[in-house]
Amino acid sequence: MPVYVYKCPKCSHMFDHLARTISETAPKCPKCGAEGLEKQFCSFATNKKEPASSCSTGMCSLSRD
Repeated sequence: MPVYVYKCPKCSHMFDHLARTISETAPKCPKCGAEGLEKQFCSFATNKKEPASSCSTGMCSLSRD
């Protein structure tokens, strides 16, 4: 399930929202109840020290040499 970050245009409150389905409608602001929230771009990071199982042999077409 994806987690989206929303910002309220009325009170500028930012919060995370766990979307249970893709078709789920945007939530209301939990601070002021406003609608029409702005979905924010959110980056993520991973920490993996081993190669992915699909690229473990070094034959991955996406590898950077």
